[in-house]
Amino acid sequence: MSGDSVLFHRRDWERIQRLGVHPGVVSPERYATKVASGMALAHATLQATKEVVPTIPTIKGVHYIMFESVHPWAGTFRKPGEEVRAGDLVCSLAENVMGDLMKLRREMINHPLKGSRQYKAEVLAFYHASLLAIHPFLDGNGRVSRTILDFQTRKLLGHPLSRAINRAEYVEGLRRAQEDGHLQFLAKLVARNDLTLSRSVTESVAQSRRVSEEDELLVSKPVLSSDLGRVRGGVSR
Repeated sequence: MSGDSVLFHRRDWERIQRLGVHPGVVSPERYATKVASGMALAHATLQATKEVVPTIPTIKGVHYIMFESVHPWAGTFRKPGEEVRAGDLVCSLAENVMGDLMKLRREMINHPLKGSRQYKAEVLAFYHASLLAIHPFLDGNGRVSRTILDFQTRKLLGHPLSRAINRAEYVEGLRRAQEDGHLQFLAKLVARNDLTLSRSVTESVAQSRRVSEEDELLVSKPVLSSDLGRVRGGVSR
């Protein structure tokens, strides 16, 4: 996704500094360069694993590889009191992060990751939206989640995650999945590269509009904890 070029507003850089950075990370440009290198290594590391649904150590490991050169706390989940929001969504309480991640993984591995491409795309959309709803880290959740999603689309759909996904459509897809439980919109973005492999433009358009009624959705809504209610004083993300 083009948003992973890591462009900053001044307040974004100030927020990242408050979270704690290594002494050598003195500018947003330096931060972006180091994170980009970490992302490339994290991508390569994930390709060597067979975990379509990553374990908790793998999720921590991806974050550590990606951010070890910028954050002293890389690979560490949020601690109690470090509550966050993702836009208007109040994420898992820090004390529930571990449990919610375990619950999410159980939900995934208890359902076969087989079926039509539409079904697989909806499963991946569910996992992606749920992982971002948990928001296990203070920084880098989007890049970690998209790196994992890229690995999953390669494994299940046979293509990398498109780097040309429109950011506004992506944000809207996440909103629909997290707030309304509607996974189809985000799933279409996940499968977009795959749809371009259709034999004709007409077939591609028809396939992109098709919502398979026979494919049962994994769940109705990616809400994983009763503690995802309103949290006062949360950190804006």
